[in-house]
Amino acid sequence: MSLTGHQDIVFGETAQDLLLDVQEGRPSSVSNVQIHAWDATDNADSEWTVSSTSIDAVDTTFDANSGVSSTNPKLLNLAATTSIVADRQYLATDAQGRKEWILVSGITAGASVTAILGMGLDFVSGDTFEGTRITTTVDSTWIADTSNINTGLTTFDRWRVRWEYVVGGVTYVRTTTFSVTRRAGQHTVSPPDIALQYPALYNSAPMDFRHERLQFIIDRAYQEFSTDLIGASIPDEQVLSPKVVNEMVVHKTAVLMGRDRAMGGNDSVTMEIAEGVYSARFQNLFGAPSVVKVPVGTDNTGAADRRGPLNLSTR
Repeated sequence: MSLTGHQDIVFGETAQDLLLDVQEGRPSSVSNVQIHAWDATDNADSEWTVSSTSIDAVDTTFDANSGVSSTNPKLLNLAATTSIVADRQYLATDAQGRKEWILVSGITAGASVTAILGMGLDFVSGDTFEGTRITTTVDSTWIADTSNINTGLTTFDRWRVRWEYVVGGVTYVRTTTFSVTRRAGQHTVSPPDIALQYPALYNSAPMDFRHERLQFIIDRAYQEFSTDLIGASIPDEQVLSPKVVNEMVVHKTAVLMGRDRAMGGNDSVTMEIAEGVYSARFQNLFGAPSVVKVPVGTDNTGAADRRGPLNLSTR
């Protein structure tokens, strides 16, 4: 999935793809793709000439009743499963044009797929199941140029992609952004890490939250942690302490789970405790005006340093 519209593209690595998950439906064609610096106009020359794009090959139909009224509302009976990939989202559309996004967790070759979430609509034989992702490959010469790497403590993406495509005879334009980095921002937290740190919270979650679905919450927690880092003027990929990153993601996952419980109306205390633990730890490690206590990269070389406090503005 690409829910954020952001990607980290690793410097020097070839055959990397930029992508867009089209929301309007399966594109019939891609009219134009251009790459610009964040401060360049749409009329500027593209950083490289995009000569080819691809549209997700998944374009099949249901071959039996599937959906919310079925015995297993997570099971999608399909005419073909070729090219379907687990942990990706696909678009199901019925004869009335009603649409539902399906996040696939498992595949039975040639027969069906299993969704992470139970479906909210019913689908019958002939309804469509399609991939909507557009991709284009990053130019191999361009990605080897050190001047294209995000510099210093730049927290925003230096590059944007302008996608122009056609769905149902209508032309749409969307924008995504990306950074060129020495390493992609990442974590290595998995559901057992949550169980070890917060066993009561883990055990009280619905059963599917303790397995595949929890990984999506963990990944979302990393995205929120990276946004919190922006508030401290630190790009997530520049934090070079995996131990600290993983610990913060574990605590942020507890915040998201606690927030969900509070929004369910039956437990605000868990959210308050989780947010207190996370906020105190974040402030201690990354908060101004103290010196950041973990190694943070300050340039485009991949090296790290102890970053000092930000200059305070006066008036």
